[in-house]
Amino acid sequence: METVHFYKAALETSNFSFEAYGKDTESAKKALSDGLDRHAIQYGLTAGWYCADDISCIPIQLSKAYRDGEPIAESPVPLADMPRYQREFASFGELDVCLPDGFTDESWHNDTMPSFVRKLWNGYFLRLWIDYKDPSKREIKGRPRFSLTLYNQDMEYISDIGQSEDYEYVKALNDSYQPTITQFQFLQNASRMSAEQLVAWHIQAVGSPPFEGEEPEFSVLCTGVAEMMFYHAGGEDWNWDSLDAKRLLDMAMAEDAQDSTLSRVYRCEAVGETETSLPFDVALNHFCASNGYNYADRYDVALLAVGKSVRVSDMNRVITVTRIQ
Repeated sequence: METVHFYKAALETSNFSFEAYGKDTESAKKALSDGLDRHAIQYGLTAGWYCADDISCIPIQLSKAYRDGEPIAESPVPLADMPRYQREFASFGELDVCLPDGFTDESWHNDTMPSFVRKLWNGYFLRLWIDYKDPSKREIKGRPRFSLTLYNQDMEYISDIGQSEDYEYVKALNDSYQPTITQFQFLQNASRMSAEQLVAWHIQAVGSPPFEGEEPEFSVLCTGVAEMMFYHAGGEDWNWDSLDAKRLLDMAMAEDAQDSTLSRVYRCEAVGETETSLPFDVALNHFCASNGYNYADRYDVALLAVGKSVRVSDMNRVITVTRIQ
């Protein structure tokens, strides 16, 4: 029996869901476009009120069951035993590439393709999108199969890093990507320090205690010192002025409360004996400055990330800072 296909073109807006059908993608999209033009006349909208790139088009097969635009798999395998991307995109098949280290499956069926996310040390995220191998199954026609995008701490889109049909090219973009410092990163780092450590850092960096003569709440102290850390690492003033620091600080502390990585132990390996004279974070600052290292990069992986009052006498003797379970 011959398999009969037709195509559904669709557009989702905040007020309406539009659909049209055709024997091929071209006729389905034209039918929808004509309908959208009539809708514009009825509602008094200007021409070009929608973006053609937002129209999706998928094949539909008669006598087949669909769920959220995807055919329900005929396999009796329980959903719990499937990778997430296969649960969300039943017709995708097996992933035919190896994911880079650090990426987790965050696929969602309302997207146009499976995606995988890696959290960066600055609190932002890289998202790797992998479309169907068969170009005819891709909703966004003409878009390369692999793409890498950047999102902020709220998983809000920032920018494209790159895209290609060549997976090795996009993988190389991930491998070479260098995160920039962010306010969220410093708020999170500061929230992991004790009040004594925050004051010690400010005295070392600025020459005086923060909020001298006052005893602010920890959240106020934390935000103030984090802002100064951000400036010392090269952050711009106008970036901080537009920031909802209190919300991000609350978010950072709530994230840490659920993050099991804070139970990990950090170890500093040095030549000779380790003495107890300078707070680790202050000494680390001196060490990075004297050796030309970016303090923000080293700061984020240092012992103070778990709020430990570790002390060393000579950071120039430090070989590595490693994290162990």
